[in-house]
Amino acid sequence: VSNSELFEGSATKLAHHIRKEVFQKTQLTISAGVSVNKFLAKIASDWNKPNGLKTITPTEIPEFMTQLPVEKIFGVGKVMVKKLHELNIYTCGDLQNYSFIELQRRFGSWGYQLYHLARGIDERDVESDWERKSVGVEETYDHDLYSLDEIIESTYRLFKEWDQRMSQGQYHKKIKSIGIKIKFSDFKQVTREQHF
Repeated sequence: VSNSELFEGSATKLAHHIRKEVFQKTQLTISAGVSVNKFLAKIASDWNKPNGLKTITPTEIPEFMTQLPVEKIFGVGKVMVKKLHELNIYTCGDLQNYSFIELQRRFGSWGYQLYHLARGIDERDVESDWERKSVGVEETYDHDLYSLDEIIESTYRLFKEWDQRMSQGQYHKKIKSIGIKIKFSDFKQVTREQHF
């Protein structure tokens, strides 16, 4: 929202207003993140889910980044995490101890990304025109569901919420697949998907 004059140019006030408007119109809560670039704003939006607002100011970036786990860097998957952990790199602060040349030597073109993102630097443009690829709802329960009746009732409620989101966005004609994800008490996860 750079250069926006809304709310005296305050991105945090704008994010607060958007969250309030969404809730008033849809009764849905959303999280928002505010910072100087796309990467940090995304990290901030994940910080206080499912209903929070986090701002990472320019002066907070250096300290925030030193403590951020490397798993939070987009594109760093399980394989890369394993390689980083083998080098005793667990946080972006650990990663900052490596020079640009060392990272490029060890990780090739990924070294460039790691060097900059570990410092909170992201030069990518924010693109406002994009097409939604998926619509989902999920809920983490404060107690386990044991009976089939509880599970069916919960699933039906989540389906109704999903259907409402689909209707509001007029996405029903664009459905290519539908899926369900279940996480058990031992944290094992099962996903099933049906393509059309």
